Amino acid sequence: MLAVAVIMSATIILPAELESLLGRKAAIEGINVEQFALNTLRRAAELPTISELFSEAGANGGTQEPDSQAQAMLAVLARSAERLKDLQVSGETKDTLEMIRRAREGEMWGDESANPN
Repeated sequence: MLAVAVIMSATIILPAELESLLGRKAAIEGINVEQFALNTLRRAAELPTISELFSEAGANGGTQEPDSQAQAMLAVLARSAERLKDLQVSGETKDTLEMIRRAREGEMWGDESANPN
């Protein structure tokens, strides 16, 4: 069996801030921006879409009993967790984790004037 590779060429115009972000992340990885972008696109393309996840759960056309629907959804969630295990945490999630760490260390947030003690 002969394997055939299809080469696709695309030009993407990136906003300056995204280009800068890709450049910084590529430098951290020690690779060029093009390779970093290809790696990122490959990872994203391999992940299932929401539609694919829900179609897996409802493969029987929604005729499953509630308990088997729950089991199917749990299976989808387990597969999703496995596929996403190497996904880097960034953005608001990273900020949330930092807030949790700081709160555990004793920092408090909120309206202190609401509690006059």
